[in-house]
Amino acid sequence: MTTSKTQSVTQSHRTKELVYTAIFAVLIAVCSWIAIPSTVPFTMQTFGVFLALLLLGGRCGTQAVVVYLLLGQWACQCLQNSLAVWAFCLVAQGDISSAFWP
Repeated sequence: MTTSKTQSVTQSHRTKELVYTAIFAVLIAVCSWIAIPSTVPFTMQTFGVFLALLLLGGRCGTQAVVVYLLLGQWACQCLQNSLAVWAFCLVAQGDISSAFWP
């Protein structure tokens, strides 16, 4: 009897993790559209990534970021431009660090 209850609790916990991962992947996508003008403009996407890692922990936070990247790569056209820029930097410059050097 206890194994059945343990399995249902584990299944419920996995479902909650999956839902939280999806919610934070969407939160990161929404935050990527919020830009803060400054001398060096930046988006709130970094805040969304750190918030996901802080609230969900290492494993689920990383899963949320991976889901966001996969959505941007294959599914959502609104995220294609930012990923295309990174892909151009990687291909044209050889690696991402050299893309920032003059």
